[in-house]
Amino acid sequence: MLTDFKTCFTVGFYNNFAARPLLYFPLHLKRVTTLPCETSAADMFDVQLVTDDVSTVCDLGVDVDSSLKFDGHINRIVAKAYSRIGILFRGFFSRDIAFLRKAYTVYVRPILEYASSVWSPHFMKYINSIENVQRHFTKRITSITELPYLERLAVMDLEPLELRRIKTDLTMYFKIYNNLSALSSDHLPCDNSVRTYHSRRKCEYIIGLQPFCRTQLFAIDF
Repeated sequence: MLTDFKTCFTVGFYNNFAARPLLYFPLHLKRVTTLPCETSAADMFDVQLVTDDVSTVCDLGVDVDSSLKFDGHINRIVAKAYSRIGILFRGFFSRDIAFLRKAYTVYVRPILEYASSVWSPHFMKYINSIENVQRHFTKRITSITELPYLERLAVMDLEPLELRRIKTDLTMYFKIYNNLSALSSDHLPCDNSVRTYHSRRKCEYIIGLQPFCRTQLFAIDF
């Protein structure tokens, strides 16, 4: 007599071009309790194939939905960063600015910046949502809580997260353009098809490049 058991395997087939899962197979394997002498090895498992639809897939830590949007990913990392900030302030009694800055840059900010060149938002809703995490963190430091946001960043020697994402995008653009990356530079805009622009916040410290687009297809590209 063999002991019953049930094992579930997940097999994902990934489409590299559409960046979405094609099929999602939970395979339920159940061993039979009794084996007649004439039972072959192929009949030892009762295999049932069930196909389920999925709307989001996580690839290398980045969530992308069936519409190739990263809304769910941004919401997830923002919630995780808020949780990490709460743990930070509950776990440490010190409110020293240098100590909290180090803890923030090590344990919180990387959550908001991992692979940002892939999912960097262009809607103000998500730009503000991410920036509010750092705004919330600096506001909880009692010695600088009365200062405006940009002044709090100056005291802590931090940069706005939007600015850091733009710097990351420009660094990636430079590497691709100069063949310092595995990505091809064939699809980058030519020099005569770009123009300078200012952030939607109209801040003087943000200047970048934006390609002319007749459609929204490449609206969020570098």
